[in-house]
Amino acid sequence: MKKILLIFFLFFALVLKSQVANDSVRSYNCNHYGAIFLEIVNLPQTITWYFEDELLGWIEADTMNDVSFNVSLDTLITQRCGSFKVNVGTTTKFYWISCQLGIRPFHQN
Repeated sequence: MKKILLIFFLFFALVLKSQVANDSVRSYNCNHYGAIFLEIVNLPQTITWYFEDELLGWIEADTMNDVSFNVSLDTLITQRCGSFKVNVGTTTKFYWISCQLGIRPFHQN
């Protein structure tokens, strides 16, 4: 009986842990804003996004004007390129959104 309870407990402990099952990053360019999309198993109570500022270090992304989220906070959309990290429950993942390419109006080959 104790073994059954132990197996039952371990099974639910592993299943109920929030995990990022899938993710994708879209770079910031002329056609669309940069974005990070997460597919989270067992959506946790806390999802916190951070941006790495050159002067301030890691700051919370929800304090920035050019960052928006969807309702469940599993998608970040931004006009800013750089390093982002997300804390999903006890898991931390790091992401990079690349910058858009610039053009030189008087470029000669």
